[in-house]
Amino acid sequence: MNKEDVFNEINESVQFFMNSLESNKGPYRFKDLRIFVYILKSDNSQVMMSELSDYLNITPAAVSQLIQKYEDSGYVKRVRSNKDKRKVFIQVADPVKEVILKEWELRKNNIIEFLDYLGDEDTEAIYRILTKMKEFQK
Repeated sequence: MNKEDVFNEINESVQFFMNSLESNKGPYRFKDLRIFVYILKSDNSQVMMSELSDYLNITPAAVSQLIQKYEDSGYVKRVRSNKDKRKVFIQVADPVKEVILKEWELRKNNIIEFLDYLGDEDTEAIYRILTKMKEFQK
């Protein structure tokens, strides 16, 4: 096994894993769910655009386009601060909150089922490797 083989295996495995997360065919993509859940779990279930930009590691302009798309679809809404009208917060729209949280739980349970299949030793190895990947990016 050489590094090219490992690269190819990582590439195929990540693609397979992401496809399996999307296999539920719910109304939301996994990457969208991550954003919605981030918002829901933030203080007062709302975030500023700059927080999303930092979280997603993308430009404010890209966040603005993304939020506009979500807003047009009815997934989020913009809310002005009562204290400072210049501040705009993003909230998940009430009609979709419950659906998003249920969908997130389904996806999370799929991963937990996979980790159960792997067993403790392999789960710990994956955790260790993923942690090193994040450290390497910094």
